[in-house]
Amino acid sequence: WLAEKNRAYPVTIDPTITHNTQTLFATGYLNRIKDEGVGAAGGPSAHTSDANTVALWHMDETANYTCSGGQDACDSASTNHGTATGTTIVAGKFSNARSFNGSSDNIGLADSTKANVTGDITIEMWIKPTSFAAVATPIHKEAQYSFQIDTSGNVYWADSSNYSYANFGATNIGLVTSQWQHLAFTKTGGVVKIYLNGAEKASKSFGGALTSTTNIMRVGCYAGASACSSQYFNGSIDDVKISNVARTAAEISLDALGSPENNPLLTSKYHELPADINTVGLWHLEEAAGSGAYIKDSSGNANHGTPTGTTFVQGKIGKARYF
Repeated sequence: WLAEKNRAYPVTIDPTITHNTQTLFATGYLNRIKDEGVGAAGGPSAHTSDANTVALWHMDETANYTCSGGQDACDSASTNHGTATGTTIVAGKFSNARSFNGSSDNIGLADSTKANVTGDITIEMWIKPTSFAAVATPIHKEAQYSFQIDTSGNVYWADSSNYSYANFGATNIGLVTSQWQHLAFTKTGGVVKIYLNGAEKASKSFGGALTSTTNIMRVGCYAGASACSSQYFNGSIDDVKISNVARTAAEISLDALGSPENNPLLTSKYHELPADINTVGLWHLEEAAGSGAYIKDSSGNANHGTPTGTTFVQGKIGKARYF
C-alpha cells in the first residue's frame, strides 16, 4: 500500500494506532482504532467465541450423547449443552447442522440458568427453512427472548420488556426457503436490529433491557416453562451464537460475509466512531422513536438526550437526525 501511485507523502505512522492487518489498505481507507476481527478471505467461516459469548452451538456433532454431560448439541463457549428431541444430523453451512421436521423436533437446555441473557443481546445463526407452511419459532426462551417466522417468511421479535410478537409487527427482511442465510438480531438501548446476510434490514424501538426468567431456552419450537407446545421449525439450523452485548454492524457483516474483499463494512472508508476513556459523549443517533431521554449516549457516561422535534432519517453511517 505504500507503493500505491496515489499515495501522498510524507507518510506518518502513529504507533498508537493498530490495524487489522487483513483489511484492505486502498488509498483513502481509514485506519481502524477498533479491531473488528478477521475472517477467511473469499467467504465466511464458522462463528468464534469471545468474552461476550454466552453460548455457541456449532452443531457439528456426528452423533448424539457426545457432549461432556452426555447431551447432544455441544456448547463450545461454555456448558450450555442441549438435549435433542428428534432432529437429524445433516450437512450444514459449516460441517454439520441439525435438521428439524416441523412437527416435534427441538433442542432444549438443561434449566433456566442456561443461556440466561439479561440487558443487551445478540443472536446469530445460519438458517435454511424448508418451507413457511406453518408459523415457526426457531429460538425461544419463554418471556425472555424469542423470534418467530410467519407463513409469509416475515419475522417478529419478542422479549421480556415487551413480550408480544404482534406489538413488534411483521417484518419482511427477505428471508427465503432452501438457502443457507445468516440471520442476526441485536438489542441495545431499547432498539432491536435485524440483519440478513450481513445487511441491516430493520431497526425498531421496542421495550427496554432484557430481564431474567425461570424458563428453559429451546431451539426449534415455541415452549412454555418446561416443554415445547407449538410452532415447530421446519428446516436446518447451524452455528447458533448468543452474546450478552449488541454486536456492531461490522461484526455481523464479518460473520456473514467474511473479510476482507467480500465485506464492504470492513473495507469502507467510513465507520461508526468508537468510544474510549476520554470520550465524554457519543451519540450514534440510531434510535427511531421512544420517550424521554431516548437518544442514547454510547460513551458509557449516560448523557442521554431528549429530542425536541427533529426527524429520523438515513445518515452517513446508519441513521441520523434531521434538524
